[in-house]
Amino acid sequence: MARVVKPIEGNLASVKIDVLEVADFAGAADEEFAYSNPRHFSPGRPGIDGKGLDRDSMKELRDAIKDKGLFKPLMVRILERGGKKVYQIIAGERRWRACKKLNEDDEQCFNPVTGKVEPGSQVYESVECRLYEDIDDKEAMKMAFLENSTSVNIGEAANLNLFRYWRDHGFDDQTIMDCTKKTVAWVRHMDIISGLDAETLTAYCQSQINQTVALQLANVEDKKERVKILHEACAYAEGRAKETIDKAQEELGEAVKDAELAQGTLKIAEYDGTVDKNKAKDRVATTVKKVKAKRKKVKEAVQQGQAKAGDMVKAQIKVTGKPPKKINTALRTVAIQQLIVDEVDKLIEADGEKDGIVVAPVEALEIVKHTAEAISRGEKNLYNILADIFPPEDFDE
Repeated sequence: MARVVKPIEGNLASVKIDVLEVADFAGAADEEFAYSNPRHFSPGRPGIDGKGLDRDSMKELRDAIKDKGLFKPLMVRILERGGKKVYQIIAGERRWRACKKLNEDDEQCFNPVTGKVEPGSQVYESVECRLYEDIDDKEAMKMAFLENSTSVNIGEAANLNLFRYWRDHGFDDQTIMDCTKKTVAWVRHMDIISGLDAETLTAYCQSQINQTVALQLANVEDKKERVKILHEACAYAEGRAKETIDKAQEELGEAVKDAELAQGTLKIAEYDGTVDKNKAKDRVATTVKKVKAKRKKVKEAVQQGQAKAGDMVKAQIKVTGKPPKKINTALRTVAIQQLIVDEVDKLIEADGEKDGIVVAPVEALEIVKHTAEAISRGEKNLYNILADIFPPEDFDE
């Protein structure tokens, strides 16, 4: 029996494509926290309709791998299940699905190892993977999120659903920022949007409104009034952008047809030689590039409409910019720790100097640090803070 794993170098190995698996979708109702591809948190059927897993995106990825090879190894963790090793994909599910399809359809693919065009069943019988052991669910989720954020973004809806899943399982602000490398402001925005009513949340997840509009609507406390403004914003956005979007969608449809025709011509060239293969490849490259440009144009048209909706909402709402007190307090602690306490600690260690210049005496820095820590704990009384720094018993009568 052929080896399941063939070591290459370090933690890089060639792994049989059929032994790789993806994690089940982890729903918010699950009692225990469990790893799941962040992309699966998009609305729709888990693992099927996630951004980047749609038919057009997957076809584009398959064509790229078919013509140029697998350009990046998958990230895989090794688990024990029933006394056997399980190879679970942390990052690279899209690439795995694309290679598996090329293998099953036995399409002619470029093999970067041999430099030749060979059957997909041979080229992608195995795929290169980075193997990791002793990776728990939280670390796997962190690795997956960061990997996905640098490739095809998982989308705002998946970001929000994933954020809510983390909150349901007790993730604090610092843990979420560690996982995502996002800012305090991003966490605050996600908490605010998470507290919106179901109808506004649905509009946000379906890209009817963008984050700016969602945050503005969060300032409208009356739910009926908020939903009313939401409907007006959606109608306004659609009206302002409809003609542009319709035209862009029509152009995209034509580009997709041209690309499919070019792919068909290339297949004919590969099998019976009646068409010049190089010209067919050039045609495929040109049409794929055109599809990307038209898809970008559609996205820009949608964004234009949403921006106009944001302007309309601003005109109707008095934006306070104040998040709920509970959220503000929780994030204040993190912000003070990161922006003040940690920086003051660095200065104290350097005897009050930065870049060779004295910023402040160490004694003054100690006072700043104590004050910041007291405020982060919720202390509001200045005299209590001062009394703690300079106890009355230290003064002469």
